[in-house]
Amino acid sequence: MKLRRIDDEVNIVWITDIHLSDRPPGRRSDAYREQIFAKLRQVRQICEDNHAICLVGGDVFHIKAPKSQANSLSLIRETIEVFSEFPGGCVYGCVGNHDIQFDRMDTLPHQPLGILMEAGVYRSLNEEPLIIETREEAMLDPSFVIQVDTWDYAEPADTYEALKRSTARPEGIDYRLGIVHASGCSGDTKIFGEQVSMIGYNQLRKLDYDILLWGHDHTRTETERCGNVTHINLGSIARAALSQDEADRPVSAVLLKFTTEGAKIKEIPLSVVPLEQAFRVEDKRVIDVKDSTSMKAFFSELSESVDEIQSSDPITVIEALCKTDAKLCAHVKEKCNL
Repeated sequence: MKLRRIDDEVNIVWITDIHLSDRPPGRRSDAYREQIFAKLRQVRQICEDNHAICLVGGDVFHIKAPKSQANSLSLIRETIEVFSEFPGGCVYGCVGNHDIQFDRMDTLPHQPLGILMEAGVYRSLNEEPLIIETREEAMLDPSFVIQVDTWDYAEPADTYEALKRSTARPEGIDYRLGIVHASGCSGDTKIFGEQVSMIGYNQLRKLDYDILLWGHDHTRTETERCGNVTHINLGSIARAALSQDEADRPVSAVLLKFTTEGAKIKEIPLSVVPLEQAFRVEDKRVIDVKDSTSMKAFFSELSESVDEIQSSDPITVIEALCKTDAKLCAHVKEKCNL
């Protein structure tokens, strides 16, 4: 897809991992939905003030099950309204693992993000890159051209291989950006067992990209240049939507300014409510769990079942966890649309 600007600069605002939900995740308070939309409206204002387009790094929604109460029609409607108010009437981005089921891209049309795409307010770059041309006057050749790529969500090892297979930038592209929905880290690639767990900047130093924009990992890594590439990996705009995230880390949008003379990166802090307003003391999902013999037996049996699972196929996993309870197994499969 192509955008044309008559200007001497192009401004882009970057955010990632919004995790919209009508039910507060983890220890977030009941005002979670309102607080996340307040941040999105701040981002929209930054875009308006800087005549910028907005790039999003995926995980727009938190819950993967499309029929969940967390993905209410009211939530989807408000998301469409907010995104339609951004400059150009939309945002551009990739598809995160929370936006699909079973890590399968073919489930996207039935997901909440698929509805946003049908409504035209979320323009996915997974099918084709975004090309931005800028001209000083309408009839002149482009002053410079920006290309924004992304990759389908996959296991870290597969994403790592896809990144390494990246070719040289096409002719005529002055700035090349990539959106990566995977865990990146300073230094070398991290291996857990025999599998890639985090993709190291060192292994990507020769890629023909000016900037890689990282999502997926909610924690913050300071912006770093490694070889040819500047890595921006400041974490989710939703604090502690995932348990491994830090509740008190800063939350920022990134403003990228491009001209014929080069690119500038500016971090813009977003206003957030105090911790005592954003979080509960205890997680609702575990608040009533006691240290009882029955609970210990349940988790012990669950642990044994998990240890026996050697497959990533969801049906196989469900059957292993349900064991001999055929009725429960059938019910879970029905709820999971399997």
